[in-house]
Amino acid sequence: MSRSSLAVAVSLFASAWVAPARAQTQAPAPPEVGNTVLIARYHCIAADHAKVDQTFKDIMAPVLNRMVGEGKLISWGVLGTYIGGPDTRTIFVWAKDPVALIKARAEYLPEIMAKPGWADVQRACPTQEVSIDNMLMKAQPVAK
Repeated sequence: MSRSSLAVAVSLFASAWVAPARAQTQAPAPPEVGNTVLIARYHCIAADHAKVDQTFKDIMAPVLNRMVGEGKLISWGVLGTYIGGPDTRTIFVWAKDPVALIKARAEYLPEIMAKPGWADVQRACPTQEVSIDNMLMKAQPVAK
């Protein structure tokens, strides 16, 4: 999947995957053009998907939900890829701009990585690719 098509897919699925985060915190503004998104693509071993997903839910979700609640992030989510390239799990994290994203990442990443069990994700997903992108366009309603 190309970067541009992944970015479009992330923007289209963002609201569906962050619903649990919004249920626990005050609803943030939806992503807007100019926001910055970190996209982390994980190439995971298929037999470990359930364990990786549970670890994301147990370890990563509480930290990122808190960051959304504190207003440091706009939203976040996880996508599962079943047809396509070698990446099988993709995490996306939205912030208002690149500076806000880098500051938030400097806080959440060490916290997540220090938790017992996170090393299991790194073993199950030995290859990871991270990009940081700015949102250039988003869907516009069609006039009827």
